[in-house]
Amino acid sequence: MHMEQQNPEGQQAGLADMPEIVSNGHDRDFSDPEFYVNRELSWISFNQRVLEEALSPELHPLLERAKFISIFSSNLDEFFMIRVAGIEKQYEAGLQKRTVDGFTPAEQLERIREMVVVQLQQRNRCLYREIIPSLEKEGIIFAVSTICRNQPETCLTSTSGKRSSRCLRRWRSIPATPSRSCPTFP
Repeated sequence: MHMEQQNPEGQQAGLADMPEIVSNGHDRDFSDPEFYVNRELSWISFNQRVLEEALSPELHPLLERAKFISIFSSNLDEFFMIRVAGIEKQYEAGLQKRTVDGFTPAEQLERIREMVVVQLQQRNRCLYREIIPSLEKEGIIFAVSTICRNQPETCLTSTSGKRSSRCLRRWRSIPATPSRSCPTFP
């Protein structure tokens, strides 16, 4: 059974009794950049949350943390190849127009650089000071040599000498810097 709403005086509630939802007497200027979030910076913040999963030994076992490092790095590679490359083209073309969120291409590139440098420092500290040493304690050796450039399948072996090319393919996406300087990146 449908019950009618009543106001405190026992009368049926009408439109006049409804709270003001839209208009509060002030017009909003939706061209103001404060109403918008930059798509690229928002994506970097998302990828930070992926990285934070790797940075949390209390939340995940060792190999899961290694997977999160790999996912973070793979995401970052794709981000630079697609999104940053597009912004770089705008910058190189001399575009100075601000986007709706208030950034020029040069400002976006600078802010991306600032954020990613911090993330790469966090990633590298976690990978090289925590994950790789912990993997070695478990008998998993992460070896980097000139052989890796020519025969990447031979790079990751266990202490028993067994090769793991499946595991290596995941590790291949963990360059020290974005993909352009990774020797194993296709």
